[in-house]
Amino acid sequence: MIFSDNLGMVNRFPFVFILIGLFFAVPSRGQDVSWSMMRCVEYARIHNLSIKQKQLELDLSREDVRSTKAAFAPSLSA
Repeated sequence: MIFSDNLGMVNRFPFVFILIGLFFAVPSRGQDVSWSMMRCVEYARIHNLSIKQKQLELDLSREDVRSTKAAFAPSLSA
């Protein structure tokens, strides 16, 4: 029983080395590009959810004004 447990560990030993080797062999792509401060600010401005939400609220308000003005326009009926 003791020998069979050690044999299982010996069989896993090369697999662990291969796995670790593959981990370090794959190049990292996350650090290839450096960003300027202006690019960081622009990215944050574009992807900021609260700014997007405020823009949608502004669009909705403009649409409300347009529909309210249209309600006062005369209508033709037969």
